Amino acid sequence: MANTKRKLPVWAIILYSFTALILLAGVGIMIFGFINSATILPYKRQNILEYFSDEASYYTVSGTVEDVSLGEAENGAYPLEVTLKDVTSEEEGINERGIVTFTLPQETYFLLSGNGFFTALAEGAEAEFYMAWNVWGNVEIAAFTEVSVNGTSYLEAAESRGYLLDWVQNDLE
Repeated sequence: MANTKRKLPVWAIILYSFTALILLAGVGIMIFGFINSATILPYKRQNILEYFSDEASYYTVSGTVEDVSLGEAENGAYPLEVTLKDVTSEEEGINERGIVTFTLPQETYFLLSGNGFFTALAEGAEAEFYMAWNVWGNVEIAAFTEVSVNGTSYLEAAESRGYLLDWVQNDLE
C-alpha cells in the first residue's frame, strides 16, 4: 500500500478559512460588546460630555410631585427618583405622568441639601426641571441643571452644569 496524501480542494480551503474568519470576528465582537457595556470607553465619555455641554439637549419639564425617592451615592452621584403627574413640557413625547431617575453629582446633591430642596420637593409640590436625558448603550443619564419648587429656584445652571460635566469626566463608570 502506498502512502497517498489526500489534497483538499481549493474551494474547501476557502470555505474553511472564511468560516474561521467569521468565527473569530464573532468572538471579537462579543468581547468588544462586553467591554463596551461594562465600561465607559473614551469615545462614549466624550459623546456624553458633548451632549450635556450642548444647550440644545435641554428642555423644561414641570408637574406636580407625586412621589420622591433618594438613593445612596454610587460612582460619585445620587439617584433621585421623582414621579410627576400633570406633566407639561415643550419637548414632544413627554407623558402626562412620568417617573424620572435623575443623576445628582455629589456637589449638586450637597448644594441642594444645603438649600432645603429635598424638604421642599414633597408630595403635592409644583416642580419644574430644566433637564437633559439620553441613553448610551447601557448607560442612561437624566440630569437637571436648574430646578424650582413652588416658584423657588434651587440651582444655578452654570454651576450645576459644571458639576455634571466634572462628574461625567471623572466619576462616571
